[in-house]
Amino acid sequence: MSVVEKKKCRKCQKDFDILQADRDFYGKISPTIGGYVGDIPNPTLCPDCRQCQKLAFRNERKLYRRQCDASKKNIISIYSPDKPFKVYDQKIRWSDAWDARDYGQVYDCNQSFSEQFGNLMMEVPRLNIMNDNGVWSENCEYCQDFAYGKNCYMCTGSRHLEDCFYCHFEVIESKDLIDCISVDKSQHCYQCYFSSNLFACQYMERSQWCRDSLLWFNLTWCSDCIACYNLTNQQFCYQNKQYTKAEYEAIKIRVMKEISDEKRRFEALLLDQKMRDESYQLQCHNSMWNYLFHCRNISHAYGSHRCEDSKFLFGWDAVKNSYDIVISWSPDRCYEWVTPDDWYRVLFSTFTRKSTNCYYVDLCQSCEDCFACIGLRNRRYCILNKQYTKEEYEKLVPQIIESMKKTGEWWEFFDPRLSPFGYNETIAQEHSPLTKESATESWFKRSEYEKPTPTTSKVVDLNNISTQLSEVPEDIVHHAIYCDETGEPFRIMKNELDFYRKHNIPLPRLHPDRRYTKKMESMR
Repeated sequence: MSVVEKKKCRKCQKDFDILQADRDFYGKISPTIGGYVGDIPNPTLCPDCRQCQKLAFRNERKLYRRQCDASKKNIISIYSPDKPFKVYDQKIRWSDAWDARDYGQVYDCNQSFSEQFGNLMMEVPRLNIMNDNGVWSENCEYCQDFAYGKNCYMCTGSRHLEDCFYCHFEVIESKDLIDCISVDKSQHCYQCYFSSNLFACQYMERSQWCRDSLLWFNLTWCSDCIACYNLTNQQFCYQNKQYTKAEYEAIKIRVMKEISDEKRRFEALLLDQKMRDESYQLQCHNSMWNYLFHCRNISHAYGSHRCEDSKFLFGWDAVKNSYDIVISWSPDRCYEWVTPDDWYRVLFSTFTRKSTNCYYVDLCQSCEDCFACIGLRNRRYCILNKQYTKEEYEKLVPQIIESMKKTGEWWEFFDPRLSPFGYNETIAQEHSPLTKESATESWFKRSEYEKPTPTTSKVVDLNNISTQLSEVPEDIVHHAIYCDETGEPFRIMKNELDFYRKHNIPLPRLHPDRRYTKKMESMR
């Protein structure tokens, strides 16, 4: 591919290339406002730093209790109580009881764009959590970036689920799952990852169209297999060897009694053969990087489904003709975005839905031709939440762009210091970990808030509980369990206990957060 410019990242000093195809893309999506063309220049940050910058705006799994600033009622929120923002319960936030234009500001050419946008963030009420509980979802109030669910708990970045717990990163159209990551169209599964169309499977990875098995890696159309890898259309196998049904059943009984040891041996095998080092793609054409499904002409992408003609993607579904997108659904001709949802030609923005020709917007919905706005719905020709006519908008926006060019802010994503979260609260910490010292020394901020430790007089020691799930007392759901590794308390919920009993799965000894981070560490 033709290299048109060699650059050095202004943050990490790493060298990276700008290709002619990149330049063509930037030209194609450069906005025209009135008669003014806002040419998009080549980025000054390398792809890794650009991705990290956007991930630092996305908190998925850190939930807190705080007051709604409108009703004063206690609510669940992705913003800790010490955050300086106004936070509204989502039912109030999406109601007609207020208008985000009431917080409109006049642009001041003597102040930087980041300073003025930061001031607006302090004024416009933010959404406590992003889900549709009580509208299209039922009993899913602890799920962030979630839609169309029933009886789900701590599921993030997912939709169309029922009776699922602790599932993350595009788990879709599934039922009865626990501790799964990027699984779709599956049922009755436990600790399965980057797989689809599974039924009654445990500890699976990179597999599809499989059932009634455990400890698999990269299997297709298989059933009744244990500790197997790279198989197709097989049944009654253990460690990739064929057995009779009777022999297999005997092996399964032994394995289930020694599941912890068997898991360690299988993980060691995957590590020894470096299987996870190999890129995993399913039905992709001309695509590059890892965990790609049904994609066409994409590169530098991770965990992406049904995407085409795009580059520098991190997660989610149906991206077209876009660059530098993090966890999205159906954007087209977008650039430098965090969680675009049904957008067309929206640039440098976060968490906005069904909008067109918008730039530097946050938490907006169904808007068109807006610049530097927060929390608007069904609006057009607004700047810093202030309403303008079409003529006024097309005159003022080019002036702002020229001012931003002088400060080096034009066509760069938001300054990381504008993130409403600490780096350690976001998924950036999961994928590019920073220590407390390094986060402080870098351009990211860090949250120092510590959630109060739950106090309870009812504590159960799993060492004193029978390994026979039928003998586990029902009241264990009212007791705290302390994580074997972190010492953090957690509890088993009733539906969760029923799942473990039904599928003969030992009670977890690790906190759900620790289970998740251990899996992410193994896949990093």
